[in-house]
Amino acid sequence: MRKRVGIIGAGPSGLAMIKELIERGHEVVCFEKQSSLGGVFRRAHDFLRLTGSSLNTAFSSYLPDDLIPPHIWSKEGYLNYLEAYSAEFDLKKHIEFETEVTSIEDCDGIWKLTVAKCQSAEGSIQAENQEYQFDHLAICTGAHSSPRMPDYPGAADFQGKIIHSEQLGDLEQYKGKRVCIVGLGESGSDIAFELAKRAEASCVSSTRGPGYLIPREFGGKVTDMDTTRCHHSLPKWFGKAGLLAPKAVLEKFYRDPKSDDLEILKTTEMMNRAQGPYNNGVGASWQNRFGTKSVSFIKAITQLGTLYKPKIDLLEPEHIVFSDGSKFRCDYLVTCTGYSPRFPGLPPALQYYFPEGFNPRKLFARMLLPRLGNRIAWLGFVRPAVGAIPPMAELQARYFALLVSGERELPQLDVMNQMITQFENDDLAQFPYDATRIPALTDYLRFLEYISNLIGCRPPLKKLFFTDPRAWFKAVFGPINGAQFRLQGPGANPQKARKFLRSIPTMPLPIVIYEFVLLTISKLLNLVGLKAFRTIGL
Repeated sequence: MRKRVGIIGAGPSGLAMIKELIERGHEVVCFEKQSSLGGVFRRAHDFLRLTGSSLNTAFSSYLPDDLIPPHIWSKEGYLNYLEAYSAEFDLKKHIEFETEVTSIEDCDGIWKLTVAKCQSAEGSIQAENQEYQFDHLAICTGAHSSPRMPDYPGAADFQGKIIHSEQLGDLEQYKGKRVCIVGLGESGSDIAFELAKRAEASCVSSTRGPGYLIPREFGGKVTDMDTTRCHHSLPKWFGKAGLLAPKAVLEKFYRDPKSDDLEILKTTEMMNRAQGPYNNGVGASWQNRFGTKSVSFIKAITQLGTLYKPKIDLLEPEHIVFSDGSKFRCDYLVTCTGYSPRFPGLPPALQYYFPEGFNPRKLFARMLLPRLGNRIAWLGFVRPAVGAIPPMAELQARYFALLVSGERELPQLDVMNQMITQFENDDLAQFPYDATRIPALTDYLRFLEYISNLIGCRPPLKKLFFTDPRAWFKAVFGPINGAQFRLQGPGANPQKARKFLRSIPTMPLPIVIYEFVLLTISKLLNLVGLKAFRTIGL
């Protein structure tokens, strides 16, 4: 039955949702506050570089030839990809741009949305309200909708400017100024380097230190070449136990003197081993921490003299005072402290489900409230420790479209609640240092396997091994690309998916062999009853 579906947000998640719904014959209207598609990427600073490569970030249904060799997209490059994706499936005709949803009502099983035309640059209302009615609703506004600002003692008397990274503006205004950057996620790291090139003096401050540091490129290639099914299937305690250390030794043979700065790599390794200052002695492996896929702040420290400081204790009129007692005279305090999701107009009945704030771990498939079934979904509110959000959101979109069409049915209520609890417990166990403060954090491959099983599109690896060994090899030892999930099931295109998989590059053979040996040993030990050696996805 053809349904009317409302979508809020035309970023990557919203675009994937439009595509999957219209492909199954539904009537779709998407509301986007900005004047063009792209969401958070459209309003990001111009020097933005993605943290995942073109190969791992692309949607499985749109795989142009220029994805390979894998490369890191700039802001312009990724927006061009999204525009091309939109044109390929004629998505823009379903989007109402410069339109803000001002209220959402649940009226006897029908969602009534009130929207208003707005001027995207200022967000001011420009026209009379208009009402729409929908059978289903998909909220795709993303986790980066409302800047989160810290509250520092003494802020009222501070004579410098306190801004969020979203308000960074023209970089030349920081020339000759003294700047402090707070936060060491990817944005904080990149901003620290850009401002250090212009400022008279700069420092970076972090409460917990960075996550597990991973350069975007290594040896002249993108590092997420190592985001493979084999690598991510290994038991999650292997890294901390040192079983991946020989692999790290092998990787050093592939350093490229022309593209790798050895001093930066050395500092990165030191911080990841928890031997640097202000990192709380974590020392967990990449499998047990959120990943920071940028070492730009290390460049700022080693090349441009940026100071590395612990958390801020208080602000004085002209100085920042840190927890170690040191001070920094400051003109600009730039907070790269992230965002909180914001859902304007959400009815109180829905807000009731999130008494302590929105937590995607309380949603089935990280998108559905069990008691409301498939009537409303939140897409893209996932944050892989290592990986990319768009392929995860695309699988969610595929599953939601199948539910709306009646081609898939939700499990019983008690089963959904059990699955929510199990997945949440797995996250808390795998990421003991970060899971509580980052509700969207999860394991990349575990999530992809989870959703693909619900859809029925999990890669048929055993069959592929006998029918197309080259495609099997690339699916297991190449980067986890969405093409794997187009080999079978609804929306499959096996011929195109196999062809693309065969073209994917892999890590050097010695590294592949070492990981395969670890995987084989793990599977054998698991077969004889040692559950600690359980693997995922293979």
